[in-house]
Amino acid sequence: MEERKFEKLLKDNEAEFNRHALRLTKDYDEAKDLVQDAMTRAFIYRDKFYEGTNFNAWVYTIMKNLFLNQCNKLKRKPTTLDINHPEVSYNIEDRSVANIGLRCLVEADMDAEINRLEVKYKSTFKMHFRGFQYKEIADTLQLPLGTVKNRIHVARKLLQQKLKHQLS
Repeated sequence: MEERKFEKLLKDNEAEFNRHALRLTKDYDEAKDLVQDAMTRAFIYRDKFYEGTNFNAWVYTIMKNLFLNQCNKLKRKPTTLDINHPEVSYNIEDRSVANIGLRCLVEADMDAEINRLEVKYKSTFKMHFRGFQYKEIADTLQLPLGTVKNRIHVARKLLQQKLKHQLS
């Protein structure tokens, strides 16, 4: 498609892209950024678009993939919390264990139980716990996807049984 024609198509549909991005991000500024990234990516790869196909769906797919990639990066990115920072509100009521000391004991017991799991369950569960997707775990450990899902499920059940006394 001709460069000018493609650019006009992008501009004509920008409002619709903004609405779609806002549904994904739930934030006006993030939606604007997402639309700009998606339109830039679409323009760069305009030779991959086939005239006669659904243009908006093609751009939405680009936008969705950019959004999911961004979410995955944020999920894996380690976060730190400075409770002394004036803008941070540390609400202990939101915790599943209200007492910090008790919470530390529960976390220590949980870590110990995770480390006691068989290696095949421990490695898959730890990767999942750190935010890796099933497909990424399967690729990394060179296992079938079903095996990864099963091992994570079994590890959860074993941990639930072993830690049941902690949670009651």
